[in-house]
Amino acid sequence: MRDHQRAAVYRAEALAFTDTLLDVPIGLDAVQTLAGMLFTEPWWRRTTGEVVPRVRAARTDATRSVAALDPAGAWVVRIAPGHDQVVTLSHEVAHVLASVAGGSAPPAGGAHGPQFRAAHVAVAAVLLGLHGARLLSTAYRDARLEQLIPPPWAEPPTPDDEHGLYGRWQQAIAL
Repeated sequence: MRDHQRAAVYRAEALAFTDTLLDVPIGLDAVQTLAGMLFTEPWWRRTTGEVVPRVRAARTDATRSVAALDPAGAWVVRIAPGHDQVVTLSHEVAHVLASVAGGSAPPAGGAHGPQFRAAHVAVAAVLLGLHGARLLSTAYRDARLEQLIPPPWAEPPTPDDEHGLYGRWQQAIAL
């Protein structure tokens, strides 16, 4: 199936996050740490039925990060060289959420369709905080990417702070 909305989603993400602290490379170890924090969140566990993707480095010649099922049916997020940002993690994990919670891989509407975008905003709210979710929602709206009314699973609990898990992780490593 052709993914007609991928390029538009990528452009919206670039508009939302380029030249922000959310787009700064943090290293694969940090991406894996943040993924672990997200996957232990009660909202994630309840919403996905305890799905815990493995987060790994992609091949050294990879140009894109991906989330996909491995041959055994387990989710793996592969982070491409130079894509070690929290925004990349939020994008790839949203693929997992949209597929798992939506019941199909890729989700209904295509890999970057409305169900993915609703999942992406939900993941951003928890991982990047309300600030990151607002940046992303605004960019999607400005790009005229239609949003379905987010399904119930796409409504995460309100983050404890404006900057989500990423902000709390940054504060912890600064101490």
